Parts: sequence; C-alpha cells; structure tokens
Amino acid sequence: MSWAIWRARNKMAIEKSFPKTPLDVIWSGISFVQKWRLLLNEAEQTEIDGLGMKMKTWLDNFLPSEAPVSDIVEL
Repeated sequence: MSWAIWRARNKMAIEKSFPKTPLDVIWSGISFVQKWRLLLNEAEQTEIDGLGMKMKTWLDNFLPSEAPVSDIVEL
C-alpha cells in the first residue's frame, strides 16, 4: 500500500495527474500486491490472500461520507 501511495503522490507532484477518488489509490495497491504475491512462499501467499479478501470486502461495503470536505475552520 505504501508503494501505491508513493506512486500516486509522485504522479500528483510531477505529472500533475490526480486520482479520481482516493479509492483508486487503494485499488492500485491491491493490484500491486497481487502481482508480487507470486514471489512469496506458500504460507505468505495464504496470508496475503486473506488480507486481500478483507480489504476487498471493506472496499465493497465502503460508503463515502456525504459531509463537505474543507480545510477552513472557525476559530
């Protein structure tokens, strides 16, 4: 996941290319883990599979907040 966040940050800083939603970064991280999974031993692959299923379930049930987002606060 850290790699996906790093890549998204670099794209924003260097290419001025912003993800459509924050979930795009998470899906990118899941994709990256799935590709590298093949290099792990069998026990680690099983562990990664379980974590991946938990993340996918969370993402499928995720409901974005309807609250307006702002960095302006009242003092």
